[in-house]
Amino acid sequence: GGNHDKALDVISGMMTTGLNFSQTKEEAQAAYAFSLASEMEGAETSKLIKALKDNLPDTNLQLALEHVLQSGYDGTFETQDMVRELPAAQQAGMTGIGGLDYLLSLLQSAANKSGSPAEAATNVQNLLSKTLSPDTIGRLKKMANPNDPKKGVDWVGSVLKGKENGENAVQVLSRLADAMLSRDKQYQEYQARAAAGDKTAAEQANMMKAALLATLLPDLQAKQGLLAATDMAQIQGYMAKLGGVTLENGKIGKINEARMMSAAAQQEQQESLATLKESLTGTLVDMETEFKKLAAEYPNATLALQALTTAATAASAAMLLTA
Repeated sequence: GGNHDKALDVISGMMTTGLNFSQTKEEAQAAYAFSLASEMEGAETSKLIKALKDNLPDTNLQLALEHVLQSGYDGTFETQDMVRELPAAQQAGMTGIGGLDYLLSLLQSAANKSGSPAEAATNVQNLLSKTLSPDTIGRLKKMANPNDPKKGVDWVGSVLKGKENGENAVQVLSRLADAMLSRDKQYQEYQARAAAGDKTAAEQANMMKAALLATLLPDLQAKQGLLAATDMAQIQGYMAKLGGVTLENGKIGKINEARMMSAAAQQEQQESLATLKESLTGTLVDMETEFKKLAAEYPNATLALQALTTAATAASAAMLLTA
């Protein structure tokens, strides 16, 4: 379904962002189907595909896109805003579908605590960049280890040990903050009173938590990102929903099939195929004519032939996508 302009936007966007022809050919159908189902622009879809291919290289792209789409349904965070978070997420130990699910869930948690999805993305981006930064490592080394107050926090060692247990760096930092709060008697008193309905105590507990998070990550936006990460119940809720998404029960194919049941969508497809076929035929004839001119003027016209061939190949691929 869809139209030839959308198909060409996806293909040209994928190659413009740096994917080679082989990668584009392999993933174009999945990318185009996602673009239609999510109603995301071709250029934005292409950036997402490139980010997923670069940072989750061993992950089934189609399955990853199903999870991205589902996350958009589960929360308020805009999926196109997640592209810039993926490189930093990989460095923080978020790998595979499980790492993607955690990132998506963290972004949704952040969106629920921010003024806008863009603000949530910035908060998470800062959290990811600060979690393993040298200043964070040095700061935690000077702080009392909740498990052994006489020692500082061996942050790098904690992250490496957490990785052995399947945790990423943000999860380890969230757990550290939780451990510190659990050992603070005053905080626990406020929490107990808040649970009994004391609104003032609830506010006092929130203030104490915010103060602790600020000592871990002084950067305001990073602290807001960590606040979202420490809402473990909410993140686990989002992750549970994503964990049940498979290629068999994913929404992309179902959404596109439902859309193609309308007469308007079928007409759009047929008109696009007819236009593209007519355009491609004319293009090939024009190419032959132009190449003869180029070859006559420039005997070594290899680059010109390559450019014209690429244009024809992209148009042909677009026909296959919309068909």
